[in-house]
Amino acid sequence: MKQGTRHGTGKTREEEDGSLDLVIIDPRTGSEEWLTQNDWNDYEISLSRDRKYGCWQSERFGHYESDIMLVDLSTRETLPLADERGRQNGCRFSDDGSFVAYQSMASGDLELMARSIDGGPPVRITT
Repeated sequence: MKQGTRHGTGKTREEEDGSLDLVIIDPRTGSEEWLTQNDWNDYEISLSRDRKYGCWQSERFGHYESDIMLVDLSTRETLPLADERGRQNGCRFSDDGSFVAYQSMASGDLELMARSIDGGPPVRITT
């Protein structure tokens, strides 16, 4: 996809080596483009409403240590959004796309957290 196009949906696809990676599907053509291709599992992609950003769960440090990754879909710049100890999963964007909510086990208990896509500390939603 060219920079500036609207990005459709994303999905998880299994590679030949058994690892799970992500593809983005162009809404106009239905064509698929790999977003991730690596030796670890990436899954549960969510796209912002304006289709500028995507987030997903990544097991880049092993099955019991998963992070939430954030990507700018125009530039493909990717960075960890939530990489606390423990398992983070289930990311979803706020309606305006400025925050990502996710589940975290960083405290030892399952909690709902949110973090700005611009960085900063996580905000605990559950008590």
